[in-house]
Amino acid sequence: TGNIEISQTSPHAGYYSLKVSSPGGIAAKGFNVLLPFKVEVWFLDNDYNKSNDGREARFSVGMRDEIRGTDKWMEFSYDFNIGSYTFILKSEENQQAKSFDRFHGWHKVTFEFTTKTMKAMLDGDSQKTITYNLSANEQYPNGWDSSITVSFIGKYVNFYWDDISIDGIVPAGILPVPYFSQTDSRWKDKQYDNIISTIGSKGCALTSLAMVINYYHYYLETSSPGFNLNFNL
Repeated sequence: TGNIEISQTSPHAGYYSLKVSSPGGIAAKGFNVLLPFKVEVWFLDNDYNKSNDGREARFSVGMRDEIRGTDKWMEFSYDFNIGSYTFILKSEENQQAKSFDRFHGWHKVTFEFTTKTMKAMLDGDSQKTITYNLSANEQYPNGWDSSITVSFIGKYVNFYWDDISIDGIVPAGILPVPYFSQTDSRWKDKQYDNIISTIGSKGCALTSLAMVINYYHYYLETSSPGFNLNFNL
């Protein structure tokens, strides 16, 4: 919405870039992803003046956890009044922020979300990185599927974004159900249910059920017989 368009004026690579022009606009798109995932985008800083007229440009990735009902945000912003670049990593429990001096030309913003951390980096430089460690209550298992929204916002500014990439997108129509095998060495020789047999030879239903339960992010405490899926079918 607003003044945002595909432009041939200042592409980073190829022929087009995403241009946000005055008085401003917003572009956003949602994706389903699996953890861990990474989002990268390039931007052009070609404004050589500071300004206190409210001009700013922002790029954000918001992750919605439908199962837990929580949100997390990773945001990159450029405030023309301050004249610096700022990263903000925010969860439901806390947030961290870090700023860097601006310099003109094309720059790359990288957001990485793993099972235990959120990380933002400017130009692949380890000295221009901020990492947020998730608390034990906020962490996720590998393969956790979530919805994210990628947003570009500009106010009173001409700004260019380009070469947007997202690693970890779930293809449309495919459910990210984890794969388990009944012949996995971790459990194939264990007794199946209460019969004289093994999971490797008779545990196809058990393994399939475990895949579905993991897809819906339910985890059973295997150390307690009362919650052991294998012996409580």
